[in-house]
Amino acid sequence: MENARYETLIKTAKIAVLIAAASALQCLEAPIAAAFPWVKVGLANILTLYAVIRLSASEAILIAAGRTFLSALILGSLFTPFHFMSFSGAVSSAVLMAFLHKAAPKISLSLKSIFGAVASNSAQLLAISFLFKAKINLYWYFGAAILFSVPAGLLNAKITEKLLQADG
Repeated sequence: MENARYETLIKTAKIAVLIAAASALQCLEAPIAAAFPWVKVGLANILTLYAVIRLSASEAILIAAGRTFLSALILGSLFTPFHFMSFSGAVSSAVLMAFLHKAAPKISLSLKSIFGAVASNSAQLLAISFLFKAKINLYWYFGAAILFSVPAGLLNAKITEKLLQADG
């Protein structure tokens, strides 16, 4: 019984640390995201992908959602359009990466990360369209988002791989 409590405490602490670290990374990228939303690397997704591999799908989604709330609170953007864009992107990315990890376990970390980046950018575009009833050509923006998703996903996968190796 005592061992189960200890393991729960350790897992809770690990989730809290991952949320805090992901929030810090998101806050560091915030100035870039404000000017060019699809140019940022999405460094916080490194920790979401790490959680998909090391923890569970539900915990990875919790980390993705939690970091958007904490970051928005720190940045003063809680419940603003920026927060909803961030939330939709982070959770969509976490869900898709977790699904791929479960449904296709042999798929590479790079592909999981790239698909996660594409899901994030796609969800953000849909959020913009919904929030602002945008009458913009989303196809052009989607193309630009995909263009930046691939290198961002590859970079995040490489960093996640190093983190997983260091973690053992």
